[in-house]
Amino acid sequence: MEQERDFRFDNLRLILIFFVVFAHFLELFNNEITLSIYKVIYMFHMPAFIFLTGRFAKFDIRKILKRLLIPYIIFQTLFELFSSVFIKGADISIQYTTPYWILWFLLAIIVYYLLIPTLPKKDSKFKYVIISVSLLVGLLVGFEKTIGYYFSLSRIFVFFPMFLIGYYSKEISQDIEKIIKRPKLVGLIASVIMIVAITTILLLIDVPKHVLYGSYPYSSNVDSIWIRILFYIVSLSWIIFLCLIIPNKKVPFVSVLGRDTMLIYLLHGFFIKYLESLDMFKFNPFINVLICLALSIGIIVLFGNKFVVRAFARLTK
Repeated sequence: MEQERDFRFDNLRLILIFFVVFAHFLELFNNEITLSIYKVIYMFHMPAFIFLTGRFAKFDIRKILKRLLIPYIIFQTLFELFSSVFIKGADISIQYTTPYWILWFLLAIIVYYLLIPTLPKKDSKFKYVIISVSLLVGLLVGFEKTIGYYFSLSRIFVFFPMFLIGYYSKEISQDIEKIIKRPKLVGLIASVIMIVAITTILLLIDVPKHVLYGSYPYSSNVDSIWIRILFYIVSLSWIIFLCLIIPNKKVPFVSVLGRDTMLIYLLHGFFIKYLESLDMFKFNPFINVLICLALSIGIIVLFGNKFVVRAFARLTK
């Protein structure tokens, strides 16, 4: 029933998809201000999305096929065709082993969902063991130079801890409440301190933006296991902060559009890539950002309304 729905996560989902779209627009031009905004967004938007995916994850082979695998095949094909015809102007070439740009998320989620039957039960103390192991693997995988974009293996390993933390988040919260008095206040204060401190460090040392993608092995002094440790801490701090400040109530426009953001995620990529080919953002940085803000909101309204969502849902029935 709707009154039992936790609107906090619908609201958070829409906020995150806005930052996803907005950050991809920021890729179209490069200056110090927009690059800093871009880096800050990449510290939390996809980790938080994967956390939310884990929060509501259930093993359902029909859902994996219908809502993940089939859309991956369809959109991988469409993006490859779109890129060949409109972007590269080259001969058509379609492959499915290296996800096109944003489609790594679908492939990663497919893998995570398939792993659910192998995970410890939610009330098991072994959940902390598997989370710890996943964090360790996510750190160590950066030393393996052969793991990268192919099958999105690097990102699958790097972001798996976020999925697990989301998957076990209710039980983790209950365990924390038994140990810490006023956990929300403590969590809010601690997360703000971590966000400010680590964000400042990462921006001051000028970490290259690709380091925040989780898709490359370690390669330099500003791309190391220590940077990934900081990335994990700041990402988790953002997740805690957002979950604590987002209201658990129905917010007009926000809560409705936040129910299902996958279509926005998939379709906005065509729009971004096409605008990139036009090279239209030649205004001053402030005007460029305003245009991107307006376009981001427009895309969310266009692709997130219930009529478009229902129309595309028929593709995977």
